[in-house]
Amino acid sequence: MCGRALSESGSLVTPQGYLDYLRAQGVPPAALEVAPLVLAGWGSLGGGFVRASRACRRRRWPYDAEWPYYDARGFGVTRLPTGAPAAAFLLDQLVACGASSLLGAGVAGSLAPDLRPGTVLVVEEALAGDGTSPHYRPAAAEEALPGSPNLVGHLATALAAGGAEVEVGRAWSTDAPFGETPALLGRARARGALAVDMETAAVYAMAARRGVAACSVLVITDGVWERWEPAFGTPAVRRALEVVAAALPEAAAALATAGLAGGRSP
Repeated sequence: MCGRALSESGSLVTPQGYLDYLRAQGVPPAALEVAPLVLAGWGSLGGGFVRASRACRRRRWPYDAEWPYYDARGFGVTRLPTGAPAAAFLLDQLVACGASSLLGAGVAGSLAPDLRPGTVLVVEEALAGDGTSPHYRPAAAEEALPGSPNLVGHLATALAAGGAEVEVGRAWSTDAPFGETPALLGRARARGALAVDMETAAVYAMAARRGVAACSVLVITDGVWERWEPAFGTPAVRRALEVVAAALPEAAAALATAGLAGGRSP
């Protein structure tokens, strides 16, 4: 048996408990040990990170079929599922496997007309409009969830050096991109959000709960202002994705080598 008795406030299923179950089912312990720093990408960025870092695929990783894990130069690389619940589910297990710093990269819609497609937003704080964040941090809907200041600063510098147009600021996360009403977007703007995505708030809430560092980088691919203005596949967006795919593995390697990634809170 891998279970344990819990208090009324404890989680019935925990990442560590699930890993214990996997070990009991014959997964080798070494297959469940990951690097202290993990670089994770949504969509095409996950594959871009693997190619840029020349990472080697980890065999016997329990999610290898859909969400493989790769070993790179002092850090790990993975691709993330879309949406806050699935992303937090996988990242929470990576933390239980040894990750203490999480770098995430994906795409977002702009909430500000001057934040144009092709800009890269390094998320300093995230606002929770999703359903996952409050399970990790009950007050998530009322507060701004911070990224790791150290990671925010290093990634903003690295991306700018790589040629990206960089902004640092807030993002708002939602579970329902087809439910973004003018009223909801207006409230997010009023709280200082520059962009909207689906995962960052949950990543930051989970990181705060587990005492690890996290930073999310978002490529602006469309605008949700007075009307929706898609710009997927435009030269500016393609260029920004290329810069992020090249610059973040280099930044991750530098952070891992220098021991500057940040890590578990005391």
